[in-house]
Amino acid sequence: MQTNTKGSETLSILATIDPACQAAGTVTAAWGSVANFHAFLAVVETGVLGAAATLDKIQQAAIKLRLANLDSNNGFAFLRLSLTVELAASIVAGKLIGVHPRHATAAVC
Repeated sequence: MQTNTKGSETLSILATIDPACQAAGTVTAAWGSVANFHAFLAVVETGVLGAAATLDKIQQAAIKLRLANLDSNNGFAFLRLSLTVELAASIVAGKLIGVHPRHATAAVC
């Protein structure tokens, strides 16, 4: 581990789902290219949940994904964050973050 590397040099926010009250349905972030990073992190956040919501006391989640786990041999080149709200409107937000840039610092990618 390089202890003198700044977090802003290794992480880059690629796409966001801004906080909003989302009715039942799916909201998605913009597509992000997988070409410039070795790994990805999706951060999912919830706020006030609707009366029939099913997300029991979990208000934040982080999903880790490595490029090696993606089907890049079959032309897989992009990914995006998708959040689905079922039954009752709820406040949701999310971020798709690129981790460990391939050729430069994250600020340049």
